[in-house]
Amino acid sequence: MKHLIPEIVAARSLAEDLGHAYYTIEHLLAAVIVDNDFAQQDLLGFVNLHTPLAEPGDIAMPTLGVQRVAKRLAHGDNLFDAIMAEGDEAHGPHFIKKHDLTQKDFLVRQNEAVLTSEGNVTDSAYDEFLAQKVNAARTSFAEGKFLTAEQVESKMLEKKQSLKNRDSSNGEPA
Repeated sequence: MKHLIPEIVAARSLAEDLGHAYYTIEHLLAAVIVDNDFAQQDLLGFVNLHTPLAEPGDIAMPTLGVQRVAKRLAHGDNLFDAIMAEGDEAHGPHFIKKHDLTQKDFLVRQNEAVLTSEGNVTDSAYDEFLAQKVNAARTSFAEGKFLTAEQVESKMLEKKQSLKNRDSSNGEPA
């Protein structure tokens, strides 16, 4: 029997919805913060600027930080402590301190989702709430609340140029 941690699943879902190649501790925080839109916007702005985009069809992969946090959660730590254990120099703890977040600002996991041979058995109210948070973040991103038009255009040009450079280094026409 394998235990899935709903907060980690929500972070992966958010990263994939945003088209990111990786899901980070910052994706995790953005997926579980409640009642603090400014902190969530700040986090999503950060991940959109600093997370590489995935190739079409790719799935988001966890960073080592997410793997360490997941391990701490699996051993019984609460989310706040699991992230703060990353240390003062990590981005996750930085955002927690910057926005004066506490454990009360995060969704509280009531039950773990358990994957069994019969399928995924979960606390449906909790899963629904996580899905709503991910959808709200996706909607905010789609409405352009996190990047200015100039920033989006700049990132698109950078991505186009990097793809062009990659194609030319592989001997393919640009």
